[in-house]
Amino acid sequence: MIGYLHLVLLGMISLYIIGYAVVQKIISIGRTALVGLIIFVSGVIFNEVALMIQGVEAMEGESVDSIHYYLFAIAIMMFGGIFILVRSQFLKMNPDSYRDE
Repeated sequence: MIGYLHLVLLGMISLYIIGYAVVQKIISIGRTALVGLIIFVSGVIFNEVALMIQGVEAMEGESVDSIHYYLFAIAIMMFGGIFILVRSQFLKMNPDSYRDE
């Protein structure tokens, strides 16, 4: 049950909101934003796979000892993707304030 809720809320709802914002031109997709989007979507997929592995192992009576480290790294990956996406939108609003773009 928890895995289903996690998949629906994190996977479907957040990806729908981002997709809707792109279609409505709230978020403009440039090269930097696309990289952030790919990192975030990859993080969501890796997160769901890691949680699935954890659940399957728990049903078999075993545990993955270092799964919490993997989930933490994946969470940082998703945060990094969203950070890059948001930063790219601020760069489009004020491109003179940053020199690396």
